[in-house]
Amino acid sequence: MHICLLAIRGKRSTEAARLAFIAAARDSDILIIGGQQ
Repeated sequence: MHICLLAIRGKRSTEAARLAFIAAARDSDILIIGGQQ
């Protein structure tokens, strides 16, 4: 979940953060926990 915090911290890099989050989710099935409704 530390990646999610980093994404929120780097507001200026929303796109990069989003890609990182997606990559992490694909690598750890975080999409479900992230709440991709």
